[in-house]
Amino acid sequence: MNYNIEEHRHRFATWAAARAAQRGFTKTANIIAAIDSTNLREIAMDKALWPKTDIDFEKFHKQWCRKIMAKLNTTYGRAAKIVAIYLKTIIILSGNEDSKFGKILHPPIDRILLSSLKIKQNWTKLDEKSYFKLIKELKTINKSNAFWRLEEHWKAI
Repeated sequence: MNYNIEEHRHRFATWAAARAAQRGFTKTANIIAAIDSTNLREIAMDKALWPKTDIDFEKFHKQWCRKIMAKLNTTYGRAAKIVAIYLKTIIILSGNEDSKFGKILHPPIDRILLSSLKIKQNWTKLDEKSYFKLIKELKTINKSNAFWRLEEHWKAI
């Protein structure tokens, strides 16, 4: 294996995703293995494969989260946070925030964001249906053409 910037980004992104979703849940290695069981890396690293519409992204999102849920025996909400942190690290923080893919990515949903928005919901308990219902609600709050900008509301209280 050639250790290049893509490998470096992948390793950091898996670590960041694991740490963000871990908190008393499971080991970092288990979360990394769950991410690696999906094609998340392949899609994120190849611009030709990036989804161009919300519908395409939602299809990928469901596939990724379902696989992570099965590997970790967890909820859709926790799997979605893993996916969001991974993609935020790989796509948004690498200068692709204004790409179509960058603009449609879901922000990481957690207690801090939901509390700041005065939404009383436990992100770790979200199932697939309630997650996408929440995403629809959050899109009405976001006034930007880039969904990741919703994180301006992420403020520790």
